[in-house]
Amino acid sequence: MTRLRAAAALCCALVGLGATPQDDARERADALVREGAALGERGAWAAAIARFREAGALFPRAIDHCNIGMAYVRWGRPAPGWLHLTRCEARTTEPLPAWVATWREDALAAMAQGEYAPVELVAEPRTAEARIDAFPDEVLTTPVTVWLPFGEHLVTVSAPTFEPAELRLVVEGPTPLRRQLTLSPVAEPTPPERPPEDDGGTAATDPGAGATPAETSATPVNPLIAHQQPPPPEGLPTGWWVTAGGAVVGAVGGVLYVVATGTQSDAAKLPPGDAFLAKRAAFRRERTAAYVLLAAGGAAVATGIVMLAWPDDAPVRVVPTDGGAALGLGGRF
Repeated sequence: MTRLRAAAALCCALVGLGATPQDDARERADALVREGAALGERGAWAAAIARFREAGALFPRAIDHCNIGMAYVRWGRPAPGWLHLTRCEARTTEPLPAWVATWREDALAAMAQGEYAPVELVAEPRTAEARIDAFPDEVLTTPVTVWLPFGEHLVTVSAPTFEPAELRLVVEGPTPLRRQLTLSPVAEPTPPERPPEDDGGTAATDPGAGATPAETSATPVNPLIAHQQPPPPEGLPTGWWVTAGGAVVGAVGGVLYVVATGTQSDAAKLPPGDAFLAKRAAFRRERTAAYVLLAAGGAAVATGIVMLAWPDDAPVRVVPTDGGAALGLGGRF
């Protein structure tokens, strides 16, 4: 078995004990990894890398970067290969196969003997994103170190609420380089100026200005309207509480599902025996409880949304007539 097939086998090591959306995504990602390994064996490196990227987008795992990096190195492109192999080592939480370090060292040796130089990019704010024309398919999070071939390169750095900036970078020799770029915050829009107030306009808009006492008292005042109080402020609709409660229950179910996944992984590492059966039974209990909580939370959220979307009946309104002796009722019964 070649190293590329060994990588594919490592990605497909665990088989789920129950059919869930996450298990389906894992299975589809494993199938894509196997396709990529087969394409790599035929020398179709671009297509193999595309399959590995698709698998990583569907079910992210650190080993996907290892597969991409190894494919780049075997393709004769050590710079992006070294980048992905170092990403794989930085993001993994489990021991990696020995071939990962071997291919990383091979990529480093090829660049050290060729026309490449290490370049460290630092940006302010931290964690800004950088794009380099030498790696058109990569989005790099600063600070980051990359190996660039000799020549001129265009670096674009961006971050939310900051103005993007460009940097022309010239690599002339193998000496390591360090470049730092500080982004400027996006300027806030200037509020429009208010027109000057007209001192003579107030009297014209005042309905009582210039009116005689007889004119102001000509319209009778209905005592029912004069003493009408505004309705008290209403609290949050019941639908919001039902939706929020369902979201909390669903979140608890999600956490329990993650715990069940960890139990599943622990069970897969055990040899057949009593310990394996106990772990497997614990996984099934945790997964069943997670499904129940997720279903209950989803039902509550759906019920809350229906309650919020369903229009309440209009309240009964008491409408007094001008004479104050008759009352009209409005509403739906």
